[in-house]
Amino acid sequence: MFLYCEVLNIELDEIDSFRADEPDRLPVVCTKDECYEIFSYIKGTHLLICKMLYGSGMRLKECLRLRIKDIDYSVNEIVVRSGKGKKDRSTIFPDSLKPEITAHIRKVKIQHETDLAKGYGSEYMPYALAKKYPNASWQWGWQYVFPAARLSVDPRSGERRRHQVYDRSVQKSVAKSVGQTTIVKHVTPHVFRHSFATQLLVNGSPRHPLCPQIIKRSLTARLIRCLT
Repeated sequence: MFLYCEVLNIELDEIDSFRADEPDRLPVVCTKDECYEIFSYIKGTHLLICKMLYGSGMRLKECLRLRIKDIDYSVNEIVVRSGKGKKDRSTIFPDSLKPEITAHIRKVKIQHETDLAKGYGSEYMPYALAKKYPNASWQWGWQYVFPAARLSVDPRSGERRRHQVYDRSVQKSVAKSVGQTTIVKHVTPHVFRHSFATQLLVNGSPRHPLCPQIIKRSLTARLIRCLT
């Protein structure tokens, strides 16, 4: 298409018939009661992560890679860095989670100060930021909101540091919790993102960035019927 349209300047007729159509599949969505039932069986940091997914609409890896500096309490906003398509975007910081997140971050800061005292505490810096800001990796703002429980060796640099929580551990925790409920849906952490966007539509908030994605897939009416 680029060759004919941009180089040869030849119009291609009826090209739409050769395009590959995206399959129109409905995502799995949980109701509020179903989400709360699943949350009742999840404990500790994994519970807080799942609540963040449901309250902000982030993807799991976006949530796990979240840095301290990217949460803005004053305007209830979370900045997602290098999301899908390597794009930055902002989303809602759920006001109801402020007390839990504040208490969690307080513990993370104590842990970071302990690591610094032992000669650790350096975080991975994306792209060329490690060279541009050589001391930033030790700063509090660049630490992960959800750091791992143990230090490990970074295979890229050989340094011993604290990475973020492993995504597979959260997925296993959700799967185990769903197995303890009466829910028969195939629920993964990503389902909380779909549930967040659907609840926005049900509550009449179509202006949020996630809502057009659902509308584009022609899911709005069917999803709302499932929840009302």
